[in-house]
Amino acid sequence: MSSSRQAGTDISVALRARRCRGFTLLDVLVALAVMGVLISLLMPTLSMVRDTTRKIVCASNIRQLGLSMAMYSEDYRGQLPYSRFYRKSLGDPAFDTRELMTVRLALLPSFDGLGLLHAHNYGTVPGVYFCPSHQGLNRPDVYASAWGDEAATVISNFQFRGGASNGQTRFDRLDSRLSLISDGLASQADFNHSTGGNVLSTDLSVAWFNDSSGRLLRALPLETNEMGSRAKLQQAWNLLDQAAGLLGADDGTTTVPADQARSLR
Repeated sequence: MSSSRQAGTDISVALRARRCRGFTLLDVLVALAVMGVLISLLMPTLSMVRDTTRKIVCASNIRQLGLSMAMYSEDYRGQLPYSRFYRKSLGDPAFDTRELMTVRLALLPSFDGLGLLHAHNYGTVPGVYFCPSHQGLNRPDVYASAWGDEAATVISNFQFRGGASNGQTRFDRLDSRLSLISDGLASQADFNHSTGGNVLSTDLSVAWFNDSSGRLLRALPLETNEMGSRAKLQQAWNLLDQAAGLLGADDGTTTVPADQARSLR
């Protein structure tokens, strides 16, 4: 009787000891190795999802600017938002269409180009003027307090064309395929995405320009003030127009006759 009781006690002690035994070092190392493999497999997917999300937000911001621009045009006799840089650059080398990424000026405290959409309450949310993929100096947090500061300059992440290269600024007389707003083109540092960019056409559609070959990026100047940068910017616009199937003048832009123009009214 006592021997069977002792045997039962021994079995109970053995079972408790087995239940109390923790993970061995080998168990922990194997678990960490498995977790490392899973993370390495998921990282490219997570990065791709993040980049895709940023592209979508960028396209949405450009689309909102396009809609605001259309409303502005309806209220201002079909004109695009005015920019001193676009108009005077046609005949005055002191002015440059590269500055059309600037939406607020410090020296002449006023809004310009796309900035007029903010000034006239068509596009009042500062965030729509920026791309979440931008890695340069013109981030939205840099200008968080500058929109109401008359002594501050605000530079967006999007390039405004201002009109056709032949001087046409009537929104309702531009070719529907003409590229009007895109990711930054002033320099390679202003190019928001590594493999392409979002582009808004006059018909208010937003399309992704695939630049996985780097052709557009290489066409941009390294610095905004380098020699020949104006011509490079025009070349970039031409590439975007060609991708949209726009054929016309040597500068890649056309306007349609007034009787064929797309009316906004």
